[in-house]
Amino acid sequence: MKTIWVIVIYSWLYLGCPCLLTHLATSYISRASACTSAYHPPSHIMLKSYDWHDGEGDLYFNPKGINRQAFPHEQSSTRQPHSWRSQLASLSFNQYGRGFPNGGINEAGLAIEVLWLEQSQASPADDRPYLNELEWVQLALDTQRSVSGLIQLMSEVRISPIHGKVHYMSCDSSGQCVTLEVIEGQLVIHTQQNLPYPALTNHTYRDALKYFKHLKTTPQEATGSLNRFAVAAQTIQEPNKVSLLEALNSLNKVEIKGYTKWKIAYDLKNLTVIFRTDTHQRVRRVSLRQLIQALQTKEGCAAQSTLSLSSKVKGDLSLHFMPPKLAEEKHNLRARFKRLKLSKDLAYMLAQHGAKCRGS
Repeated sequence: MKTIWVIVIYSWLYLGCPCLLTHLATSYISRASACTSAYHPPSHIMLKSYDWHDGEGDLYFNPKGINRQAFPHEQSSTRQPHSWRSQLASLSFNQYGRGFPNGGINEAGLAIEVLWLEQSQASPADDRPYLNELEWVQLALDTQRSVSGLIQLMSEVRISPIHGKVHYMSCDSSGQCVTLEVIEGQLVIHTQQNLPYPALTNHTYRDALKYFKHLKTTPQEATGSLNRFAVAAQTIQEPNKVSLLEALNSLNKVEIKGYTKWKIAYDLKNLTVIFRTDTHQRVRRVSLRQLIQALQTKEGCAAQSTLSLSSKVKGDLSLHFMPPKLAEEKHNLRARFKRLKLSKDLAYMLAQHGAKCRGS
């Protein structure tokens, strides 16, 4: 309780936003909406701690050569869902269906992650083609090699959320990172000099950075969003290169007991991913390069493959991916959507939509 009042007092004195008092306090209490992402420059490693009430999910190998169309959830004869063709292969962590990733990495070494942001407010409808908040992650993985391209892409399409209030962090193999937020309908971008600490939690980057700059010591308790940002920002200032496992273990500092479901470390140079889940504490590994090589004789739809995060396979998972099964996807999605208190019909439609593969 003491920590809540520290955050409340801070918001009044330094952010100058008394309107955020209730939000900041409730954000601290609502731990199930918490996540942390960060990037360690010397190691070219991007990190994600996924904190949620549900830990089920799947790994997907997303091949290039697939024609995609966004889920048509807007009822309009003039506004059209976005269509595109995947140009890059990728590995993604998905909880809500094929084509709707929570995050991932592509063969160019660009990684992107989505995090909850209560202040996020969608842009007003306009003439740009639209897609939902998770399809944006798939579009980025399918088409973009760099952060600069990602920023340009943001102006070409409109994110039309179905459920989540979110913001994004992305980094590429050159070491460039960006945070992307839509606040009051306006796109807010932090990159290069405006992103002195490449980390993100569940406050806007602007508010988190202000909080961190006014701290005199690193917080001992990292459960609140602002404190988790401070711990992450401090950790990534380590000047020496660290191993992928050491980077993954650094996420223990921002763990939220009972809510941290996945811990992920992406090696953006070597295209290797290691991770732990709350139900499988042993480190598991996937090589995107190995996946691409193993499936190089297949193209487009035929190369799609998946592996459940609840699989008992240990160690290197790269050769254990299998073609997705629609009936199994529908069953899993219905259960996950029920826990979100969303429509079973929506789960069915998203599963059907994700399974529609158009390509070579």
